[in-house]
Amino acid sequence: MSSIEAQKRAQNEAKIKEALVLLMGIVNDSQVPRNIRRAAI
Repeated sequence: MSSIEAQKRAQNEAKIKEALVLLMGIVNDSQVPRNIRRAAI
């Protein structure tokens, strides 16, 4: 595997982790109505 491929993979994993953190923040936010939380899960 080339270093460029490794860099791209690392960037993609970082983006996925950021998205998961945001999603979990939305799911755990008590201000968000339950139906929106259900849709997010």
